[in-house]
Amino acid sequence: MEKFKNYFKKGFGIGSGIAAGLLATSIMAVTVTGVINSFNAGDSLDAAKINENFTSLRTAIESIPNWIKSGNDAVFNGGNVGIGTTPTEALDVNGNVKISGTIVQDGWTEVTSLPVNFQTYYSNSGVSFGVPGYRIDKNGYVHFKGGIRLNTSLSSSVILFTLPTKYWPKTYIYFTPNKFPDTTSCMGDISPSGVFTLYGTCNSQGIFLNEITYSVD
Repeated sequence: MEKFKNYFKKGFGIGSGIAAGLLATSIMAVTVTGVINSFNAGDSLDAAKINENFTSLRTAIESIPNWIKSGNDAVFNGGNVGIGTTPTEALDVNGNVKISGTIVQDGWTEVTSLPVNFQTYYSNSGVSFGVPGYRIDKNGYVHFKGGIRLNTSLSSSVILFTLPTKYWPKTYIYFTPNKFPDTTSCMGDISPSGVFTLYGTCNSQGIFLNEITYSVD
């Protein structure tokens, strides 16, 4: 038993010495301002000094810039995070990724407010659609659903809604939506700042959004 204690003391001392050496150099990205006690082989372990080391390390880790501690979570709001690479996305990994759970992607965000003379539903002669909405999938493609009812003739371009930043395309997206009745040349576009606009000859009709899709990359 005494031999085991000596081995433990020696191993802990060597490990503590290495940790102290690393913390004293520029290898660490954060400065430790507290006390780091070193132990040599054969030293008696001092609980107070060990706890002092842990307290200093904890304080240093929690003071890393851009990381915010929230309960048991750590939140990073300072830019992108890269593992094995310089990041160009929120999380950029150079290598294999192992996940034991499920990749969760955004659900539908519904558009509930439209300009005057537009409705968020349509039903006529057996043709109907639901409330318009949009989502982005795990591959970076934006999809739309549902449609819009126009209750009058469109005399000029109309901004229907503006998408949140992460849905913005890199260039203009032009589309000719399916319509019912399909008797006009109603068209539209989505700008690089996410503005969803209709223009052209749009009369009283239903405008389907289901086939509009694009990549944000």
